[in-house]
Amino acid sequence: MQGDRNAEPPSSLTDEDAARGSNLAVENARRLYADARLLLTNRRYASAVALAILAIEESGKVPILLDIASTQDAEMLRRFWRDYRSHTSKNAHWVLPFGEDFGAKTPEALFDLYESGRHRQLLDEMKQRSIYTDRGAEGGWEHPDKSVPPEFAKYFVERAQMAVASWKALSPAQVAQYREVVGPRQEQAAREYEDARRRFTDEARRRGFKVPARYDDFVASQTGWAPELIALRAEMLDPIADSWRQQFTAALGLFVRGSSKT
Repeated sequence: MQGDRNAEPPSSLTDEDAARGSNLAVENARRLYADARLLLTNRRYASAVALAILAIEESGKVPILLDIASTQDAEMLRRFWRDYRSHTSKNAHWVLPFGEDFGAKTPEALFDLYESGRHRQLLDEMKQRSIYTDRGAEGGWEHPDKSVPPEFAKYFVERAQMAVASWKALSPAQVAQYREVVGPRQEQAAREYEDARRRFTDEARRRGFKVPARYDDFVASQTGWAPELIALRAEMLDPIADSWRQQFTAALGLFVRGSSKT
């Protein structure tokens, strides 16, 4: 029987508990992927996409659990446990093994893609389309069986396979390594970057630019940014982002295999 999902989560996790939770999540993600593959084989394309995306989300619990085990800070713990319950936050890491699908061929480009949130939005939208009927933009009704073509199903099932295969089975010692080597530096860099983002958006508003409440929406709109806003970001945000990128890239090497197959 599942515990109360509304109960206050533990303040942190031991290395043993984080390793067990991570490994159970990957095991369950593999089950979801296997079911998605069966549905794809039987031409149940919409349902295949839905389960493939659920497999990606489940595997996305791993880095969040590593972060939970790496801090005792109450504010950070609230954020990480909130991420653990958030579908789009668990979607954040799915793009890492195949950033080139989105044109991200370097660690820096991969970080920028990760930060923008475009891939998270795409995955969530596809999950909704694959499960629910909806009223289309042009006034007609949409049904999952008509909204999800076979090539979409094949793409997402393959990406689920890659996402599930990307996570190593973790031992308590590896969780401890992450906490000791990456955790403190990553937490400090994350705080510095969040502070810099806040100063940047405050200054952008002061200069009269329209800034969405969610920073992800702001970053996603940067293709239409005015030159003054681009220069302001380069001045206020990019130096801090470079430090955060370095921590982000270091973290990848501890628990991401690459794109090996299961």
